[in-house]
Amino acid sequence: GEGAGAPAAGDAEPAACPDADEGFHWQITWQAESLLCRPQLTQVVGSAASVAWVGCPAYSCESPEEEQSLVEALEAMHCFPLMQSPEHRTAHYSFCRKVLWPLFHNQNLAAAGGLAEPFSDEEWRTYCLVNKKMADKVLEVAESDSVIWAHDYHLLLLPSYLIRKLPVANVGLSLHTPFPSSDTFRALAVRDELLRAMLNADLVNFHLFEYARNFLACCKRLLGLEFEFKPGGFLGVESAGRHTMVSVSCGGIAPGVLSEPLGRLARGEVRFEEAWPSLYEHLLAMEAKLPPLGGARGAGAGAASAGAGASDAA
Repeated sequence: GEGAGAPAAGDAEPAACPDADEGFHWQITWQAESLLCRPQLTQVVGSAASVAWVGCPAYSCESPEEEQSLVEALEAMHCFPLMQSPEHRTAHYSFCRKVLWPLFHNQNLAAAGGLAEPFSDEEWRTYCLVNKKMADKVLEVAESDSVIWAHDYHLLLLPSYLIRKLPVANVGLSLHTPFPSSDTFRALAVRDELLRAMLNADLVNFHLFEYARNFLACCKRLLGLEFEFKPGGFLGVESAGRHTMVSVSCGGIAPGVLSEPLGRLARGEVRFEEAWPSLYEHLLAMEAKLPPLGGARGAGAGAASAGAGASDAA
């Protein structure tokens, strides 16, 4: 495309399925619900031709030929995959989901129960290696004036690896999870490494101000770094001669994603659980975890009866 590209680094890739009849044939479709998908970013960037997607497919190829065919099929859609071994993918995912995820949701090991595991040096080394390889892959695609947008806690070290090889890189980091309080975050053995890596980004974005406030508190209490206000109402942190802006914004839902299924619901063509089966399952799981509201239903029924009686008496 014309102009500078905008590689979007993330852990999501288009879904792909091989057809083993003759050679390797792939059917690749975009996930319309993803914030990183082509239709969503086209509305922001203006031209999808200037965007490159870099990520790790959750698929293990059985041969070099199959892997090469998958890479070529994805690159035709401006997707540049970082292929991982099953061992690296498992260790990286385990560190993310069993160490970082509970911690970022303000859960310590005791509170998280079976979701959290003790810190593993081997998994941490794999986490570092995957982030380093991701940086190398991004730099294969990016130009010196590209805007590189990294997503979520899977790639917290990416800004550090990027600026080591491309000091002028324009790096943004969006965190799509909460950020814990400093009392919780200090329990992580590699807390300083993660904080300093995040501060190597030019912009760090959070969904809520509460998360941004926790991040700034961690910078102050763990690294001794003060934040300051910048013109325009922005918050910033100075670290090793580098200025990092902190912003707060959450991704919305494009109307086009909802208009078609909502129209089918309004016409009675489908039921809710058929239009959004994954969302329906999540809602059922959330409802099952809600504690019972003791006494609320009885109180409400009594109030209704009393009101009816008063009406009859009147």
